[in-house]
Amino acid sequence: RCPECHPDRLRCVPCSISAHQHQPFHRLEQWENGRFVPTSLVDLGALYYIGHDGEPCPSLKELPSAHKIQVAHVNGFHCLKVHYCVCVGAPAPSTQLLRARLFPGTLHSPKTAYTLEVLNHFRTLNLASCLTARNFLNTLARLTQPESPQDVQIRYDNFRIVVRFWRELCLRLQSGFALGIQAKLPAPYNKSMAVLCPPCPNPGINFPVKANLDPERPHLNTLFTCADANYRNVQTRKSLSDPLDFHLHPGAMFFREEEKYQEYLAEAVEETEASTCSGFKAGGVFKASKFKNVAVSGVFSCMCARHGSFRPDATVDLQKGEKFINCDYAVAGSLEFAGSTPRVVHSYDVNCQYCRKMAARFAKRFPNVDLSVLKSLIPKWHASAHREDCQYEFSFYYTPGVGSTDGEAPERNWAVLNPLAPSAREMNTAHRHEVLDDHMNDINHQNMLSAGEIQVVFRTRLPSNFFESQKASTCLLQHHEQHGRSHP
Repeated sequence: RCPECHPDRLRCVPCSISAHQHQPFHRLEQWENGRFVPTSLVDLGALYYIGHDGEPCPSLKELPSAHKIQVAHVNGFHCLKVHYCVCVGAPAPSTQLLRARLFPGTLHSPKTAYTLEVLNHFRTLNLASCLTARNFLNTLARLTQPESPQDVQIRYDNFRIVVRFWRELCLRLQSGFALGIQAKLPAPYNKSMAVLCPPCPNPGINFPVKANLDPERPHLNTLFTCADANYRNVQTRKSLSDPLDFHLHPGAMFFREEEKYQEYLAEAVEETEASTCSGFKAGGVFKASKFKNVAVSGVFSCMCARHGSFRPDATVDLQKGEKFINCDYAVAGSLEFAGSTPRVVHSYDVNCQYCRKMAARFAKRFPNVDLSVLKSLIPKWHASAHREDCQYEFSFYYTPGVGSTDGEAPERNWAVLNPLAPSAREMNTAHRHEVLDDHMNDINHQNMLSAGEIQVVFRTRLPSNFFESQKASTCLLQHHEQHGRSHP
């Protein structure tokens, strides 16, 4: 019997094999010695034919020995005996597996494959709960042999490589790059696979390229950004590095291109200066001596301050604390991607110190970035730690056209990314960037999905004499009846 099909229906062995010709990943039970014991289709003699709708290849005059491969599915690991198509012009076995929705572990003579369902299942769990690959494979091993999961070959190294390529394929398909959408997009959107923030101004997409600032309604033409560092997502220092490791999409999402970033760090020199803000220990933030045995002490990201989405090409690694040379490179990427936006309100925890010599640094290192559109502020929660004059000069409350923006979006996003830190810290640089890119992109995607959930507050225009009337409730009822609204 098959518990996954019809648990109450008993079949003979030939009928069971015929019924599962297109469902080779069901786990069957066979009646032995007065009870049902687990069995598999392979143990019953089933063969899995790839191509020709599950039928044997007509070019086979006699069946050769079948190829044994291990396939991972959402219900565990399976051993299949596979026959490939051998017709003239038939594709390679790895291509035939892909057409059968099985992702091969290798391109040549694959001995391992993964169903697309199990790859999607793991990526969804990883994005939603930061589940590690090893824990996921150990779960599949328990599903395969609950009594002895340690005897199951989980092939962890191969799974990590396959998942890495699967992430890249999903990102390319989600962004439309796999379909050639970049040819229809203006710069710089044709070089980024990141999910954009739909409500924010993106010149050339949802915003005119040449737009002037409306002094009466400045918020309509303003891009709100914020920046912060995260010291949880570090990378441990490794004695051995993989020389063959390479990035699958360098600089095409949120992390800036690593090679150019390292060239910039080699040339830039950090200029230390005394802090002028007594209420905030800025010097302690930028001198990170507590990080030992780490090659990367954290990440610095620019985000959308209104909706919490990560800005494309605006995230960098930190080496020894939160230095301004690292911050400049991320902020420059965010401003370059902003294009011709006429006004940018940017908040940062220590903006009172950061923007003091910002113009001189950018004129030297990023001459193409226009800082005249930039308005620097300090997030509301962090402002109380600053001196009183900083609290007024860089306050959201005293800045027109910012609404109820608080500038604390990074703190909310770090809470989502921090559970990923224990596994990401052991990855190589390229792999770590790709995983963080995927999670940042998922945050943007979830923000885009929830952007439609807008709570509309209906405001009724009351008569001018409403508060002066002694019969206010009667006046309100008459007003609602006049406009066709029923009183609750």
